[in-house]
Amino acid sequence: ENVVYDKPNEIIVKVENAVNSCKDGYHRLSICPSIQLIKASPIHIESSEIQVTTNGKHDDVAIVNIIAKVQNHQTNTSVKASILDPKGKNIFTHELNISDAFSKQVELPNPQFWELSKPHLYQLILQVYDGF
Repeated sequence: ENVVYDKPNEIIVKVENAVNSCKDGYHRLSICPSIQLIKASPIHIESSEIQVTTNGKHDDVAIVNIIAKVQNHQTNTSVKASILDPKGKNIFTHELNISDAFSKQVELPNPQFWELSKPHLYQLILQVYDGF
């Protein structure tokens, strides 16, 4: 609401304490480099409100638990979750109308686990829809 479109905007970061202890344990005479400016819709999922856990591999199936809390949701808000395999292929999609949080347990058949020599990474994509 404070952004002026089609004109330059100025962002000011005020440092309260010149000696700063960052998460990596180093003391710096500056701010920590992990500051982010994120523009979000009033209805959104904060990155700190996303939990993805696994219960390990059972009989060639991985159990994945997804929980995401939606901020400022409405009665017609829904969340769509998609999981992409390490090659980018969509292997799971589920959409759910929500009242506060999206929660889903997913079984992934024949998962490829991450190893140092084989860094298989899956992606979770969460999309929030309002009024659909």
